[in-house]
Amino acid sequence: MNILYYLHQFPAIGGIETVTATLANYFVSKGYGVTIVSHIAKDNADKTVALDSRVVVLRMPDAEGVTTRNQMFLRDVVRDRKVDVVVFQDSYAPIERNLLLLKSTKNKGLVVVENSAPYFITGSAMQAVSLKNILRNPRHFLGRCRRA
Repeated sequence: MNILYYLHQFPAIGGIETVTATLANYFVSKGYGVTIVSHIAKDNADKTVALDSRVVVLRMPDAEGVTTRNQMFLRDVVRDRKVDVVVFQDSYAPIERNLLLLKSTKNKGLVVVENSAPYFITGSAMQAVSLKNILRNPRHFLGRCRRA
């Protein structure tokens, strides 16, 4: 089985990136093929979980956003690497539309993992979360929270 992880940034320091690296290392140790596709890499990547050398890491052709070139690149990676399951590590980056061309790829599973950070409810990671702030911005629970 071949697994593709799709996320906004990798490597980087953060929960999404740490979980991705941990799972990727586990799956390759069990004989699965694992590819990680991201848009950007962070400078602090040397402080992240060490990645097994058998995990393939690829970068999208366009660093930010949704483009036809990114959609085609992702579709080609799924085809060329014979991906069975795509795991979309969702975050606040609006990149999900790059998955649209995958619907033409038959028999592929798609797992969407919704990651959230409660401090973004307020629109600022520096503000404390309170019931008052949660009620002020209920859109967070619909997946439409503001960026800090």
